[in-house]
Amino acid sequence: MSLRVRLLISYLAIIAVFMCIIGLVLLLLVSGVLRNVLYRQLDAVADTSLPLIVRAQLLASDTPPEQFRQSFERIADSRDVRLLLANDEGIVLLDSAMRPPRWNILQEGTYQPAPTGLRGSWTDDRGQTWLFVARRPLPRQDETLRRRAWFIFATREPSRREWFRQYLARPLLLASGMGLLLAALLAWLISRTVARPLQRVADAAHAIARGDYEQMVPVSGPTEVRHLAQDFNRMAQQVQAGRDAQRDFVANVSHELKTPLTSIQGYSQAILDGTAADPESVQRAAGIIHAEAERMGRLVTELLDLARIESGQAVMRQEKVDLSYLLENVIQRFRLRAKQAGVTLASQLPDLPAVIGDGDRLAQVFTNLLDNALKHTPEGGKVTVTARLLTPSGAQRPKKAGPQAVEVAVSDSGQGIPPQDLARVFERFYQVDKSRKQSGSIGLGLAITREIVEAHGGSIKAESIVGLGTRFTVILPVGTP
Repeated sequence: MSLRVRLLISYLAIIAVFMCIIGLVLLLLVSGVLRNVLYRQLDAVADTSLPLIVRAQLLASDTPPEQFRQSFERIADSRDVRLLLANDEGIVLLDSAMRPPRWNILQEGTYQPAPTGLRGSWTDDRGQTWLFVARRPLPRQDETLRRRAWFIFATREPSRREWFRQYLARPLLLASGMGLLLAALLAWLISRTVARPLQRVADAAHAIARGDYEQMVPVSGPTEVRHLAQDFNRMAQQVQAGRDAQRDFVANVSHELKTPLTSIQGYSQAILDGTAADPESVQRAAGIIHAEAERMGRLVTELLDLARIESGQAVMRQEKVDLSYLLENVIQRFRLRAKQAGVTLASQLPDLPAVIGDGDRLAQVFTNLLDNALKHTPEGGKVTVTARLLTPSGAQRPKKAGPQAVEVAVSDSGQGIPPQDLARVFERFYQVDKSRKQSGSIGLGLAITREIVEAHGGSIKAESIVGLGTRFTVILPVGTP
């Protein structure tokens, strides 16, 4: 069922419910007014009919003549009322409804004085209630008749159902018809503003399901629909990015495996077919095969490590880690290498509070960063490791870092990273210097580093100026991540 039909049905249901409520309220509140309305109608009939009856020259006797009876009934029919003649004690002498006379209307019913006579009601033997007004002739017409006769004008009181059908059904049906037209108009308008944007989102979703990932929907409609369109566009972009990343991942893994496999295959074939016959050639071929096998093993190990961290399967120990001591140890392991490369390795490490996490994994983070910094720093350059405590008012404190956080920065004075590459340095297999592939670099170090830092509730960012150097900043929360 379409949204337009659902809206129309819901509006019709609301209109029907409200019409029923309105009708019930009117029945309860206005039914008491009905008698007053009918009494006023009877008063009006009496005012116009009483002179006609008097002019019929009613004789002062218990049995009026037949001619007067015919006039009496004719007046009742023309006024659409029940007309009765009663004596002063209330005994009915003549009834246009042909009920046998000699019954007492004042005893069988209830009445009260009215400005022009009496007003009341009675219930007949069928259970039907009749409302009546009783009038005496005007004094100037017949003083004797005035003292001895009541002219009674009566009408049947309709039931609530009859009253509803007679007085309320038509206006309510008219209002319902207008409500139906309004509901159809509203359903059409809302369906245009809501259903059309939703249909665009649905069509785009079907296109993505068919494999067309380049889908963007216009942001329009009510606030909720606009939010849906915005979220869908973000989702589509993420799906596209994930698909591209998956494609790049497969291509990168294939490429990284192709080179060592080619080398292993070529040198092993040289050994098998006797091309590498002398011991020195065999030794050299075996060494290359061993190195390429180690490279493949390192690739597989780092891929598995990255996959476990991303999926949350890698267990991170939760223990207090002396960050100052950890950083000093990592720096100490690189001092000889920095000296050999002609690079100055400096540090500025104040006393830092303990962090909660896995010491080995955190050491892996700063080892990767220092390794990259030394690889990119030329002879005569400088690599600096600094740390400081971020207080709650610190401008660089991340929201998820808790009340305090530690910032550790690794800076180098290398060539820097171009802006187009800076945003991708944490991607798997991405390498700014493509020539590093020949040096055994795989391009997974920074991706693993980021995953470890985020697993500890921290964050990492890269800043660089081409020609001046690069700075990697790690922020770790103090306390439980």
